Amino acid sequence: MVIFQAYNLRLKCWREVEMVEYVGGPNGIKSEYAIWGYPPNSNEHTLLVFAPNGKVITDSQVAEKYARQLEEIGCTGVTVQKITYY
Repeated sequence: MVIFQAYNLRLKCWREVEMVEYVGGPNGIKSEYAIWGYPPNSNEHTLLVFAPNGKVITDSQVAEKYARQLEEIGCTGVTVQKITYY
């Protein structure tokens, strides 16, 4: 299990998230998206969004939407990472 900080867009705050590590895509998922960047007033590049509301992002357009929202609240260097399962 991995615990990391993720930004909650709805509550506009950071919170700890538990992520169970797994191999291969769960439930037939072919790819998912993680969003990385620098939080407001931070010099540390970190995972900003991975599984909002406990569900992984599986659509690139949804990932881009989250990335834009993060930039609007002051995050910088925001990038979307595509994770593909084989």
